[in-house]
Amino acid sequence: MNILQYAQIIAIVVLWVIYIYGLFKVIRGRSANKWNIVLGFTFATLLLFHLTLNAYTIASADWVQIMLTFGLVLATIQYAISAAKQADASMKMAEEMREQRIISSRPVIIQRAVYKDSDWPDIKIGWTGIIPSKTASYFSHFEVHNEGSGPAIEVEISILDKERRLIESFERSRRTFLKANDPPLKFCPSIPSEGVASYYVACEYQSIISRNSQQQTWYQTLLPFKSGKSSKAGEIYVATDELEFYEVTEKERIDAFSSRSKPK
Repeated sequence: MNILQYAQIIAIVVLWVIYIYGLFKVIRGRSANKWNIVLGFTFATLLLFHLTLNAYTIASADWVQIMLTFGLVLATIQYAISAAKQADASMKMAEEMREQRIISSRPVIIQRAVYKDSDWPDIKIGWTGIIPSKTASYFSHFEVHNEGSGPAIEVEISILDKERRLIESFERSRRTFLKANDPPLKFCPSIPSEGVASYYVACEYQSIISRNSQQQTWYQTLLPFKSGKSSKAGEIYVATDELEFYEVTEKERIDAFSSRSKPK
């Protein structure tokens, strides 16, 4: 045999390997539509190879049957391509519906600082610390709201330092769940009154869907704030910054309660 004949044999063997592998994938149900396309193209190529090698031996009456077979192969390929496109569209629609379901049932935890004389005092954060105005009032406590659509599961509230590390000496709080439109949780940590310091009020929680998913997702809401000493004994000023929202995995969680005991 010459080199051309060897190349033809190798090409036919490779095509048959692809065909058998694609058939195995279809039987196993792995991306069946896409592998149907591979099978169709492979079969059509094999047919063309056969016609090329044996054209001189085919009778003229058999060419009609060959053309019908070839047309059937092309129709099968076209059907497989259309089915693959429909499957991709269905998967995309299912994913969009899943995302909408997650959003519609997701809790959103919001923290805010509450003051003794007014809810929103005129306090600014400057480069040197807190700058209270004449109308500023003293810090009272933090409130934690669920402004989302679904309940928040295993809500943990803690204080982080400016490096976002847990301060274990500060108070922590935990609730099994916080439903949407429930009365806000009151969180009143004992913040030191010496000098100016930066902290975060951290809330970590889950939704029902994220808790039941294979790879659990946790949500975090961080409220940055600065505390400053006031002229009145036992009182402090607190100025908050913009809320920060995150999605984290189990390894990235804030381990506010290492024992994971149930709330009392």
